[in-house]
Amino acid sequence: MKFSTEKNRPIADVSAVGLSSLCLVHCLMLPVVVSVYPATIAVTLSDEVFHLFMVLMAIPISVFALFFGCRSHKSYSVGLTGALGIGLLFMSAFLPHELAGETGERLLTVSGALSLSVSHVLNFRLCRSVKCCDTAGSTANQ
Repeated sequence: MKFSTEKNRPIADVSAVGLSSLCLVHCLMLPVVVSVYPATIAVTLSDEVFHLFMVLMAIPISVFALFFGCRSHKSYSVGLTGALGIGLLFMSAFLPHELAGETGERLLTVSGALSLSVSHVLNFRLCRSVKCCDTAGSTANQ
């Protein structure tokens, strides 16, 4: 079975937006859930593991989708926005907690996830518009 970047890149964009959304929901809703259901405090012990897992999942998917997308549509600002998002998420996951604090970590995570989501939505739209232009051009020549 042949691996096709053209077929898998849109799936990677959608997956990355989904992961970023899940990360946002987790980051913003966890304090609310813990305050409403104090017994969930035990779940927060694995919060760092969840955060690391999400970042380590998001990086390869994002790099794949944005690299091949930027090669297709040539809008490198989308790649830079994605790189900024990856960098912020990486910092939020790997900076010592004492350095950034809980609020700083949350700001880094939310900013990174939003930046990464925006870059993937733009990447997806630009790739679709390039494909539409390519398809229209190729059908006109036939």
